[in-house]
Amino acid sequence: IAIIGILAAVALPAYQDYTIRAKASELILAGSTAKNLISEYAIIKSALPTASAITVQNVNAGMTQSLAYTNGTVRITGSRVALGATVVMLLTPTLNASGGVGWTCTAAQGTRYMPGSCQ
Repeated sequence: IAIIGILAAVALPAYQDYTIRAKASELILAGSTAKNLISEYAIIKSALPTASAITVQNVNAGMTQSLAYTNGTVRITGSRVALGATVVMLLTPTLNASGGVGWTCTAAQGTRYMPGSCQ
């Protein structure tokens, strides 16, 4: 019985982290529209847009609480109720020498819940 208790004490938190991480992967999809807008602007104008140059639609559905483009970064805030934890993801564009856009994904909050594609 002690062995089962120890296994349960280790497995349950790992499973909870896994389920939150799986749900948080939807946040990357929520940011794809903003990424496309920014990439198109950069390709056409050869510069990254300011926050006032483009209109990024706020997403408040599913796992996403809010989405905004400010200070050169797309900030995606996950819904604490839907995810089960606070997760805030930052997508930062950089203009490449070839005129394309590269993206860096970092965590502002909830680092341990970041999906594999954002680590």
